[in-house]
Amino acid sequence: MKMRALLPVLLVAMVLLSACEKDITLNLKGTPPVLVVNGWVTNAPMANLAAQTGNLGYLLQPGANGPITYKSCFVVKLTTSASYYSPDSTPAVSGAIVIITGSDNPTYKDTLKESPKGKGIYIDTTGRVGKVGVTYSLLIQSNGQVYTAQDQLDSIAQIDSAQVTVNTGKRTGYRVTYYTRNIVGVDSYYLFNYYRNDTLLNSPTTVYADEALASIINPNDPELSQESPFLYQSGNTSYVEIFSLSKTLFTYYSQLAQQLSTSGPGGGFAVVFGTIPANVQGNISNGAQGFFQASMYYTYSQTIP
Repeated sequence: MKMRALLPVLLVAMVLLSACEKDITLNLKGTPPVLVVNGWVTNAPMANLAAQTGNLGYLLQPGANGPITYKSCFVVKLTTSASYYSPDSTPAVSGAIVIITGSDNPTYKDTLKESPKGKGIYIDTTGRVGKVGVTYSLLIQSNGQVYTAQDQLDSIAQIDSAQVTVNTGKRTGYRVTYYTRNIVGVDSYYLFNYYRNDTLLNSPTTVYADEALASIINPNDPELSQESPFLYQSGNTSYVEIFSLSKTLFTYYSQLAQQLSTSGPGGGFAVVFGTIPANVQGNISNGAQGFFQASMYYTYSQTIP
């Protein structure tokens, strides 16, 4: 089994349009605005992030039973590109037709509804959840143009335990290692987000492709381990999000990681980008930027004693 990971990216290339909505900001100075798509199909609702005042990071919003989520497993965010030098958020695209179909029932067309709480945010209202092995297709009709995308929802095992150890380096603190079952004979691609208490820890202007994890795992190993790259102190809560990625989306994120070298104004969902190279093309057709991603989504928290 090959285990590959992008650290900490989550849903890379997204910009916070409001307190809990995210999108991509593209550097397309001198070119007409283009549609920017951020689309997800997951098995469980993702957490919404709120901007952290006075900081480049983002916060989990606490709810009664954990972080506040989208409350939908099918979410599509539509914006248009903005000027590189503009301090304003990218404009939301309202009034589009957004349809998602699955290979398990291709005749059923799920038309997403635009959220009354955020322009340009389209969500499923029927309670559908993403299923492993299903290829999901996205269709968008906006301003006389048609855009399409596909992605397959691949399986990963959820984190089942964590181990806290004292850091052996010069800095004082604790390391957290997460463990998950090995899925034998499958090339698995992972996307991680790490939090300390409610604060996102990954750099808001940097994408990481951890080549150390791009190694061959003994298929007979009963479990896989992933150590958080961040230190924690006694009393902290370590919170991690894990997403499965198709090889297509892993390649997309890897290209971003390789080419993204500068940052501009803006913010993001898990990782903040000011600019995204125009020659890094996602899986959206008709010249649109962004991505449509189908993922298994799991979370795990561990309190440091």
